[in-house]
Amino acid sequence: MPLSKQKSEEQAEIIKMLAMPVSMLDIEYLKELAETMRSTASWQESAAVINPTYNQKRNDLLRRQADALEALVKYSDALARCRDLLKGIQEDSYLKMKLELMFV
Repeated sequence: MPLSKQKSEEQAEIIKMLAMPVSMLDIEYLKELAETMRSTASWQESAAVINPTYNQKRNDLLRRQADALEALVKYSDALARCRDLLKGIQEDSYLKMKLELMFV
């Protein structure tokens, strides 16, 4: 698919809409939840030898959900780094403008 300015702008708007709810997530909680989900899946696999109703698909689902939570955590971290960089750029631009105005 070729890249276009219009499509990029459309996607940027969607990403901006996602950023707000993602920034409201409790990231530490999600990290702990993903870790617990992985531990649960491992424990269930270990106990499978004594459980005749063991279903591997449930553990696969638990692991995929943990993967999704971890991806969300990484996305949130990346958004925070982007916000910090943007803030730094804006502060630099403001200071530059103030310096320029001193000589006008």
